[in-house]
Amino acid sequence: MSATRDEARKAAKRFGEWLDHVLDRLTISKAELGRRTGVDPSTLDRICNGDTNPLFETALAIIKAVGSEDHKLCGALAGDLFELLTPPQEIEADYTGDGKVDRDDLVPAAAMIGRVASDLMMLTLEALADGQVTDMEWTKITQKHGELQQHSAAHELICKSERDRWARMRPRR
Repeated sequence: MSATRDEARKAAKRFGEWLDHVLDRLTISKAELGRRTGVDPSTLDRICNGDTNPLFETALAIIKAVGSEDHKLCGALAGDLFELLTPPQEIEADYTGDGKVDRDDLVPAAAMIGRVASDLMMLTLEALADGQVTDMEWTKITQKHGELQQHSAAHELICKSERDRWARMRPRR
């Protein structure tokens, strides 16, 4: 089995487990979710069992339907969707462009996290302001959340690199 097919199966299982958890938390049946989304309840069963990975449009319809139930959950759902449906990427942490990941990259990484987090918060608030979240707004929110995750992972990588460097420099007893 190829790595791509294996990753798709894992993503389907994670999305299904996530959806099952959200439906339990919000006490929404698959039949009710089907009515709200136009997705057949048997398809929702297959998604919850991890037997199939939803199309992006189906996943977006599910997110919008359960997100309208609990607005606090809305931003987290968008982030979860992005994380579940986006393949892992290599982390780029050289913010200064000097060819190495070191403490000089910490401040630019932290500044980028702050900027992107602020953008994400504004996008989410604007999307929720009128009570109707458009597909375009959801797309922007999920993209911004993914960007925030990438910068946070890069910041963590830089911190780990610095901790390791200091550990190597510390005299041994």
